[in-house]
Amino acid sequence: MITVGGIKVSPESVEEVILGAPEVSMPMAVGRSSSIIGQVVEALVVAQPGSNDADQLIEAVQEACRDQLRREAVSASFILCPSPGQANSITSLEMSH
Repeated sequence: MITVGGIKVSPESVEEVILGAPEVSMPMAVGRSSSIIGQVVEALVVAQPGSNDADQLIEAVQEACRDQLRREAVSASFILCPSPGQANSITSLEMSH
């Protein structure tokens, strides 16, 4: 469990929403320490092979999370990881609530 401001957030529920976004193959939600609220949700996302537009993918994931999750469960940041076997760079995007 990830604890955001005293509220428990299930990583699995975040991952399920992210997996429903187009071109996502392997999401992972983790808790990142926050000196203000204990933890924030951080999501690591692996794009499906052949996915070329990192910005569009992250936007789709953000929209899905905002539409389907409680505010505290929405990731504070998304990290787009390279697909296994690919040499893409990692892209990180911080969210503002």
